[in-house]
Amino acid sequence: MKFKLIVVAAMLMAATICFAAKQGSEDIISVTQHNIKNDGTPIGAALNELIKRSYGKTVYFPAGCYNLTEPIILPLDYVKNVNLLLDKSAVVKSDSHLEALLKVGYSEMKITDRSHRRFSYIEGGVFDCENADNGILLNGLKQMVQLRNLSVVKGHKT
Repeated sequence: MKFKLIVVAAMLMAATICFAAKQGSEDIISVTQHNIKNDGTPIGAALNELIKRSYGKTVYFPAGCYNLTEPIILPLDYVKNVNLLLDKSAVVKSDSHLEALLKVGYSEMKITDRSHRRFSYIEGGVFDCENADNGILLNGLKQMVQLRNLSVVKGHKT
């Protein structure tokens, strides 16, 4: 009897974890599932368009090489916040000269409610700044930006 109870409890716990994982996965958008290439092919405005469609979510970059033709731009406004999560083997770079690879708080510059905190979370990956003046630019109005487990390499002004 005790064994059956333990088995039933374990099955319920597993079902709960699976349900929670499925619910949370809707808030994570993988760039490669939206035709963003991770093979070094130049990426244009499509990435920033995906970010605009992902307000309130986390955009995930699987392992690979992301060759930007324009900076990744995250919004300033809290209600339109987007977080970035990069695989540890994801490399963000540009073959053309850019001011920065990532600009945090540089789109949607109008703030409707100044009482909100403007939090951004960016984790993982490598930002290769060989052709960028800056790796990551932060707008001074953007509050609580957290950078975790990422590398910025070959920066000139970084």
